[in-house]
Amino acid sequence: MTEDGSEFYRENDYARFECPTCGSVYWALEDKGTCTDAPCSEYSLTGEGLFSQSFGMDEMRQWFIDFFADRGHAPVDPFPVVARWRDDVYLTIASIAAFQPHVTSGAVPPPANPLVISQPCIRLNDLPSVGRTGRHVTTFEMMANHAFNEEEEIYWIDQTLRYAHEMFTSLGVPAVDIVYKENPWVGGGNGGEAVEVIIGGLELATLVFMHYVEDPDGEVELKGQRFSPMPRRIVDTGYGLERFVWASSGAPTIYDAIIPELVEALVAEAGVERPSDDLLLKYVALYALEVPRPEIVARLSEQFGIEADELDSSLGAMEDIYVIADHIRTLVRMLGDGIVPSNAKAGYLARLVLRRAERLRIQYGISSLSQHSRSVISRYMPQYGDFADRIVEIVDLEAERFASTMEKGRRLVERQLSGTVTTDDLIQYYDTYGIAPDIVAEVGAEKGITIDEPDDFLAEVAELHSRPEPKERAQVRDLPATTAKYYEAPSFEFDAVVTAVDGDDVILDVTQFYPEGGGQPGDEGYLESGGGRFNVVRTVREGAAILHTTPGHSLKAGDAVHGAIDPERRMAHARHHTATHLIIGASRKVLGRHVWQAGSQLDVDGARLDVTHHRPLTEEEVRDIERTANINVLEDIEVSVSTMHRNEADRVHGHRLYQGGPPAGPDVRIVALDDFDVQACGGTHVERTGQIGMIRITGTERIQDGVERIHFSAGMAALDDVVQESELLHSAARALNVQVPELPKTAERFFNEWKDLRKRSEDLSARLSSVLFQREAETAERIGGTPVIVAMMDEDVGLGLAKYLVELEDPAVAVIGTPTGRVIAASNVESVDANGIVREAASVMGGGGGGNARIAQGGGPQKEKLEEAVNAAVEAVRRAIGGS
Repeated sequence: MTEDGSEFYRENDYARFECPTCGSVYWALEDKGTCTDAPCSEYSLTGEGLFSQSFGMDEMRQWFIDFFADRGHAPVDPFPVVARWRDDVYLTIASIAAFQPHVTSGAVPPPANPLVISQPCIRLNDLPSVGRTGRHVTTFEMMANHAFNEEEEIYWIDQTLRYAHEMFTSLGVPAVDIVYKENPWVGGGNGGEAVEVIIGGLELATLVFMHYVEDPDGEVELKGQRFSPMPRRIVDTGYGLERFVWASSGAPTIYDAIIPELVEALVAEAGVERPSDDLLLKYVALYALEVPRPEIVARLSEQFGIEADELDSSLGAMEDIYVIADHIRTLVRMLGDGIVPSNAKAGYLARLVLRRAERLRIQYGISSLSQHSRSVISRYMPQYGDFADRIVEIVDLEAERFASTMEKGRRLVERQLSGTVTTDDLIQYYDTYGIAPDIVAEVGAEKGITIDEPDDFLAEVAELHSRPEPKERAQVRDLPATTAKYYEAPSFEFDAVVTAVDGDDVILDVTQFYPEGGGQPGDEGYLESGGGRFNVVRTVREGAAILHTTPGHSLKAGDAVHGAIDPERRMAHARHHTATHLIIGASRKVLGRHVWQAGSQLDVDGARLDVTHHRPLTEEEVRDIERTANINVLEDIEVSVSTMHRNEADRVHGHRLYQGGPPAGPDVRIVALDDFDVQACGGTHVERTGQIGMIRITGTERIQDGVERIHFSAGMAALDDVVQESELLHSAARALNVQVPELPKTAERFFNEWKDLRKRSEDLSARLSSVLFQREAETAERIGGTPVIVAMMDEDVGLGLAKYLVELEDPAVAVIGTPTGRVIAASNVESVDANGIVREAASVMGGGGGGNARIAQGGGPQKEKLEEAVNAAVEAVRRAIGGS
C-alpha cells in the first residue's frame, strides 16, 4: 500500500499477520490465529454488546456525525435512495454513490471537504442471505467520512485509520479486540487499497482508498483487473449504522436489534414459536462459518435438546419472519422516497421486494403488509409520516394485483409447463408473468417435473434490473463550437458567421436557434446570405456545435448570414414547456409527492407528460390537476431562470430538481415558478405564466405499469381544442335538435331507449332461434343419437341459433352455411370441438377460422366450395361423435 498505514500501525504497536485460512494480511496487537472475519472465525457475540453502551438508531447516527464533526468534517444531508442524479444505476447502494460520477470524476467539487454523512442505501444482491445470516439487510444506512484529495492533501490512509481507531476505542472497544484486515477493493471502474475493521468476528467498517481507474494497459493489478492512477484520491469509508446498533445491543440478530417490536408483532400474529436468544446466537455464529444447514440443525438439536425436525421448522419460520420484517422496512423507504411499483426500473425492484414479502405473509396468515408498514413509519421512520396513507394505499393495491397475478399465472404455467425447466425459464416466468419459482415448482410436481430453485434466484433477477442498459455513445465529430444566445440574450433574429459546413448541416459562430433536447423540438426558420434565403428545418446539438439543417443551401465557411427563427413555433414550444412544469407541480399537489416526471414531448399543437402513479387517473383527479395548473396561469407567476452551482442547488432545492435527468456539468440552470415547481431545465420558457393563456388536458392513458401519460395543450393550441370541442357539442346538439345544455339528458334518454330496443331485439332473436331450432331439430340427422342441424341461413340468424344451441342442456350440434360464404359451427357436446370443425371446413375453401370449442366461424376465398365445406364439417362431426 502506498502510504500503507504503517505509520498508524507503528504508533499503536500493531503487528502484521497472515490468515492461514484465507491468506489475507491482517493487523492486530496479538496473533488471533485467523483474520477473525467470517467464515475464518466464529462470531464472539455472547448476548453482551461489543460497545460500552447500547445505542438506538437515532442515537448512534448522531454520535457518529458528532464524532467526525468535532474533527473538522462538515455534515452533509443524505441523498434519496433513488439515484435520480445518475443515469447508470437506479438505487443508491453506498454513500460514495451520492457523489458519483460528478464529484469522483472531478467535474464538480464536493459539497464539503472533508465531510460526514449517514446515507440510506438499498442493496438487493444479498437477498438470499437476508433472514438466514442474522446480519444481512436490504436497506441500511452507510455512515461515512469522505475526503477528496487533489492538489490539497486533506488526509489519506494513516489518518483514516486513526479516526477509525479513535472512534471504536471511544465506544469502549479494547484495542486488542480490533483487527484491521487488508482487502483491495474494485468497483464501478475504480479501485484501491481497502481495510476492513473486524470486531468480535463482525465486519463493522470498510475503509476504501480509491485512487485507481480501470485501464487494460495499467501497471497496477487488483483482483485480476488492471488499473492506472487517477489524479483525485478519495477516502471512501463505510460504517454500517444497523451493524453498529446490533453490535452495541447484544441482540441475537440485526433484526432483533433495529426493529424488535416489528419482529415481535409478526411472530405473535404468525403463531411462530421463537427459538431462544442463546440458540439464535449460536445459529448465526455457525451460519457465518458457512456450516451446512443440516449440520447446523444437527449440532443445535443435540446442544439444546430439541428434535431436529422441530428445530429446523422453527428456524425456517423465524428466518421467514425476519425476511418479512426486513422487506417491510425496505418498502417503506422505497415508497417513501417516491418509487412507484411497476414492471420497469426502480419500480420493478420495489415490486420484487413487495411480492416476496407478500408471498411469505400469505404463507403465515399475517393480516396485511400495509398495517405493519404504517407501524414501521410511526415507530422507526417518522420522516414518512405525511405520506403514510399513500404508502398504505400503494401496498394494498400491489397486494391485490399480486393475488390476481398468482391466480392467472398458475393457470398459465399449468398450460405451458413441460420438459426441462432451466433458470432462464424461471426468470422468464418471473419477469413476464410475475410467477415465483415455488409456484412453478408446485405445478411441476403435479406434472412429475422436478424443478430446483437456485438459492440466488431473486438476487440474480434483481441484478438484471438494477441498472439501465448502457447507452451507445453517439460519435461526435470534430466541429467548431457554437455560442448559444437563446438564453442570455434571446431574440428572434441575429447575425452570425458560418464556421463550418457538412452537407446540409451549417455550423455558425453564434446562434439563436434552440437545438432539440429534453423533449423540446429544435427551432425552425431561415438563414439569409448573398441574396439567398435557406430554410432551416431542424436544429440539433453535436458536442459543442449546434447544427442547422438547411437543405439545398449554398453557404460556405466564412459567409456572413442573417438568421431568423419562426417566432410562433418558438412561443408555442415555450408555452408548452412552462405548462409542463405547471402540470407536474399540479400533479404532485393533487396526487402526492410520489409523482415524478417519467418523460415528456412538446410540439406546436400539443404536448404530453408522463408521470409516475400507481393507478389510472380518475376524471376528478384530471379536473383537479387542470384546475390547479390554470390557477397558477391566472396568478401570472414570474418564471425565474437562474444558474447555480450544483452543490448549492442541491442544498437549496434538493433532488426534486432533477425531473428531466441529471445535469452534465458543475452549474445547473434552474427554472422556478415560485415554490410551486422548481426544476433543472435547459428549455425555453415564457417570462410569466400568464403568457400561457390557458392549459387544457385533452386526455390521459396508462402507457405502462406505474406510468400515466397526460396529453395537454397550451395557449392558442388549447383555445383551438376548446373551439373544436364546442363545435362537436353544437353539431351533436343540432343532430338531436336540442340546446347544448340539454345534451347530457337527451343523450342519456337516447341511450336508455337504445338499451331497451336492444333488449327487445335480443328477446326476439332468442325466440326466433328457439323456433328455428325446434324446426330444424325435427328434421335433423341424428349421429350417435345427437341431432346435427345442417342449414343455410343469414349470418346474424345463424349466430343467434348457435348461441341458443350451446346453452341447451340436451346435446346438439349445428353446421350452418351463410350467403356470404361463411361456415358457423356450434356444439354443446364435449367430444365435438366447434373450432376444429370450422378449421377443417374453411380449409376446403382455402381459408381459416377461429373461435372456441363451443362456437366458431370461418371461411375462405373459394366461396363456390361452400357446400363442399359444409359437408366436410358434417363428416368431421360424424368422426368426433363416432357415428357411422
